Amino acid sequence: MAATITPARTLTLRLLKTFVWGGGVLLVPLTALYFFPGLSILAGKVKDTSPYCTTGKAVTDAQLRLQQDKDTKVLRAASKKIKSENGLDLWETPQGTWWLPSGNDDILFVLLAQQDRNIYGTAETGGVRPGDVVFDAGAHVGTYVRKALKAGAAKVIAIEPSPDALDALRRNLEKEIADGRVIIVPKGVWDKDETLVFYSNGAGAAGDSFVTKGVGAKEIRIPVTTVDLIAAELKLDKIDLIKADVKGASERMLHGSVKTIAANHPRFVISTEEEPEDPKALADFLASQDKRYHARGGPCLYTGDAIRSDTMFFGIQ
Repeated sequence: MAATITPARTLTLRLLKTFVWGGGVLLVPLTALYFFPGLSILAGKVKDTSPYCTTGKAVTDAQLRLQQDKDTKVLRAASKKIKSENGLDLWETPQGTWWLPSGNDDILFVLLAQQDRNIYGTAETGGVRPGDVVFDAGAHVGTYVRKALKAGAAKVIAIEPSPDALDALRRNLEKEIADGRVIIVPKGVWDKDETLVFYSNGAGAAGDSFVTKGVGAKEIRIPVTTVDLIAAELKLDKIDLIKADVKGASERMLHGSVKTIAANHPRFVISTEEEPEDPKALADFLASQDKRYHARGGPCLYTGDAIRSDTMFFGIQ
């Protein structure tokens, strides 16, 4: 005997079909987000985009930041604080021991994870090549300095203005300094030799700046100098690569490098992920010094309301 299809059963079947269909529709974007998490950018409001980025590239490159976040957590979990001394903490990590200003533990693992993903390039992509003399403007506690030496740099000039970070930097690179492979310049990098107000935005948290003032920043006066003056004082025969993470001071740094640019044509890799860094202005200035300078954008990262070039690479072609 055939089952009687009652109005209630008809309604139930319709609701079931709707649920299955709706679930399938919902499953498609969820599956896409699982494999391409950067697609979430398309749902956000983007007020600004780097001229070296596209939304499509930012969607693809989002995976880099997600992987970096995972690597940061893995490094943190595998590390332990050994001791504290004079405002510094000593950490044992899978990438060696590191002194760090107390109070900002997480920044060390972010910086180490950035080096793992070669944020400042490789020998093939504009980074350190064997035998290079390297300037590291914004050396912080030395994560990039160690990376550069491991990549074969003959000498690294580590420029760092933060008193908190300098203490840790000297301890982390004590042997390399003694060997003459690392030279510390305890100043900021600028377009002239003077003393400026320095905004200490968080006890060595790698966000200190001469340009941007954070909430609750401590103001101190710190000497600044230029790449050209450092090169002259150290009597360097060559400068191959200048890496800079100087929190808004990159244009000033380039203006203070004109003699070095003319004499050495160094490669540059500059962190531009934060305002007010302007990738196009940097490219335009270098092109004005030598038309052979070519600009290449690194990963394109979504910062919440903008898509910015994580780093910019410049070299003679």
